[in-house]
Amino acid sequence: LAAIASDYGLQLATLGALVVVIVLNAVAWYWLRDTLALWFLAFIGALSLNVAGNSDIPAQFLFATTPRACDHWTTLASLAAIAAGNAFYKRLFAVDRRRPVLHRIYVAMQVAPLVAMPAAFAGYYPEAMRLLLPAVIAMNVIGLALAAQQWRQRRPGAGLVLLAVAISFGGLAAYVLVLLGAYTSHDVLLYGLQLTSLGSILALHVALGA
Repeated sequence: LAAIASDYGLQLATLGALVVVIVLNAVAWYWLRDTLALWFLAFIGALSLNVAGNSDIPAQFLFATTPRACDHWTTLASLAAIAAGNAFYKRLFAVDRRRPVLHRIYVAMQVAPLVAMPAAFAGYYPEAMRLLLPAVIAMNVIGLALAAQQWRQRRPGAGLVLLAVAISFGGLAAYVLVLLGAYTSHDVLLYGLQLTSLGSILALHVALGA
């Protein structure tokens, strides 16, 4: 019981922090009407739904009698988070049609998770994620390069953006190394992506304020 309490406590604390960031950015959007804040809200919202699914909130309070609906919830949220995250970063890094190669890559990575949803709902979620994982890693590397470029240009908040992308990349790299069997860590599989996503979101929140 103590282990379960600790597990759910950490999951719910993460979810609570994300909800606070959602509220703060909703207020910021209301006053500033900046579309970047809307994309950030979409990104955090999808992450929050994913954390809620991992915390079994849908299973306990929404779909107690239909466990398959809970699986679909988490599947939809994780794929939506990838799509929304790439849409947000595309705008944060000002990747437009004047940079055609990067523009196409970001558009493809916004669409790919949405295209994968039918296969994921049909029961091929692990296979869909295996196909998406190399692309997600590549997008993190591209994000690091673009964030470093903004930092060298001394853009406001660029150092925190670079920190956010580095945290995200570090968590993803640790997760992939565990999946590949480089080392064993139950905690990385359970909490690694969640906690690094939260750290990344908090750094981005402060960076957007700048």
